[in-house]
Amino acid sequence: MNEIHIIGDYYLKSDSYQWIISVKTGEDKEGKTLWKNISFYPSPHQAIVGLGRKLARDNNCNTLGELLTKTDNAATVLSRALYEAEQIDSNINMEETG
Repeated sequence: MNEIHIIGDYYLKSDSYQWIISVKTGEDKEGKTLWKNISFYPSPHQAIVGLGRKLARDNNCNTLGELLTKTDNAATVLSRALYEAEQIDSNINMEETG
């Protein structure tokens, strides 16, 4: 599976066992993208929700207003990603039962 961009440098990836939230960390000398896997989940839906929780915890806000603004902006982006993740889940379930 290719990487699906979620927000900032965060991407959704998968292997045959799990869904992975990865962060792009740069490029090597040949221009190949370097990744750091930060969390692993059994479904794309859970991966997106987990990333949302991480972003909320890792913010550098000094006021409640800043926190609410950043959380609201991230929630908008993540809700779109969550919709796409649910479509992926649905397609996988259809392939497994079909």
